[in-house]
Amino acid sequence: MCDCITEVNKTLKEQGINTELDLAIMLSKLRDWTVRPKVTTKKIDGDIRGKPKLLVAAFCPFCGEKYPTP
Repeated sequence: MCDCITEVNKTLKEQGINTELDLAIMLSKLRDWTVRPKVTTKKIDGDIRGKPKLLVAAFCPFCGEKYPTP
């Protein structure tokens, strides 16, 4: 698995811009933890009940490497 998340967060910290990637922590069927970047979503119609859906990347958005299947 790639180390892009750590490297990007390190670079952002070095820039001093008070920013880091928003991550989702997932637990697989085998009880292994995986950390993946979240894709931010928002509701289109605020009058419809429910929260916006969570989208989690299946491939690294920085290098394109496929993440392990949870």
